[in-house]
Amino acid sequence: MAFFNSRNWLYATLDDGTPAYFVKEENNYIMKNIFILLLGTFIFNLPQNAFGQDSITIQDLEQFSHTFSIEADGFHGAGGEILSKAIANAHITMLGEDVGSKLEHQFTNALINELDQNNYKKMVMETGGGSGGLINKMAKNSKLTSQNIKALNQKYLLEKKGSIFVPILELRSVEAIQSIENANNRGWSFLSVGVEPWTSYKMLADDLYSNLLPKNKQTYQKLYEESIAFLDQQYEAINAHNSDEVLKLMSQIKAAECFNSFLDKMAICADNKATIKAIQESIEFWWMYGNKKYYEKNIWSAKQDKKKLAEDLKKNNFDFKKDKLFVKMYRKYLSKSMAVSGAYGVGNMLLEMANYHGNESLSIGVIRRFYEDGDAVKDSAQATDGFNKRYKELVSLGKKEEWVLVDLRPFIKEFYYGNYIQSDGLYKMFTRYDMLVIPKTDSKATANY
Repeated sequence: MAFFNSRNWLYATLDDGTPAYFVKEENNYIMKNIFILLLGTFIFNLPQNAFGQDSITIQDLEQFSHTFSIEADGFHGAGGEILSKAIANAHITMLGEDVGSKLEHQFTNALINELDQNNYKKMVMETGGGSGGLINKMAKNSKLTSQNIKALNQKYLLEKKGSIFVPILELRSVEAIQSIENANNRGWSFLSVGVEPWTSYKMLADDLYSNLLPKNKQTYQKLYEESIAFLDQQYEAINAHNSDEVLKLMSQIKAAECFNSFLDKMAICADNKATIKAIQESIEFWWMYGNKKYYEKNIWSAKQDKKKLAEDLKKNNFDFKKDKLFVKMYRKYLSKSMAVSGAYGVGNMLLEMANYHGNESLSIGVIRRFYEDGDAVKDSAQATDGFNKRYKELVSLGKKEEWVLVDLRPFIKEFYYGNYIQSDGLYKMFTRYDMLVIPKTDSKATANY
């Protein structure tokens, strides 16, 4: 019930907006007594609407939490059965990963096996257009192997204050490469979305030049060498990955006549145009990052991702009614609704496209609880960082010795309506993902450089 005063009339409306009471304010005494009567009626009914609500407990959540194991022949246990059934029913499966986890890559590898059995043959990776093209070239030439990727990483890696930066972030660990090798060996094709890291520019410049015909290589050799020398100088000057340092780098790149002329001239080869566009878009992205325009950067990049994915799916004659698609990106980009970045990204787009064509999508997020840190095992449920504090109820479902699948789909049906108090973290998680996977005690992925 709500109250408001308009032109000396007092109105009271029910929850659905229907007028319940009204009285002309001709006498303050009458006015005050009617208001007190209505207010008392409202307060009398309040407890059954507000104070009768129950908080969602760990016990409530556990009924949607199922353990499973990963064996050579697939997923096993109650959680494995639920996951396998969901994959069989879906045309689009999305895996929102964390970063640097060994076991999440083990899960990805097993997931690819399961997807392959259900006629999945296309995989979207978060690599940027130029790096994606390079991965496809390596796959075509039978060079997409752990050993070749290690050589690539060693050639182009940067070390800054103890941190190692590789040119293609998706290929920085042995376990990550193994899952991509697995898909490649099964005859899958690869698409890409995302922004090129600034660490990739020298690698991509080499790739652009290598695609030229011999006569064009001779024509642009000096410009190429000047551009590589410029990039080496700028990579030497940058001290860390932060907004101030990246702004200095982007300022130099934007002002560099040799490098921008090099990009223009490399367009003489038609196969280079996608990589040139990827580099130029990357420069704009990191320029916004350097200028601390974080929200603008997020909205812009989400639009670019959706546009590129739509174009690539069209080029590959992807049919949303019958074809299937696997997408693997960082967790926040595959939210079914508004992502933590404030944008509606690829996850939301693919959910709607699947629904429009009468098919199911499946969005899986990976979070972790227990993990090795040196000789110690740490518990993220006890952490004080923003993520683990916000999603503590869900993080707490993880187990040291077993994989856990949290099926959020029936959870929504059970708790979305009714007298239940939902924390902000719970609400956001079940509106963003269909399932959560929590590995058993995890560890860092094995560096491949």
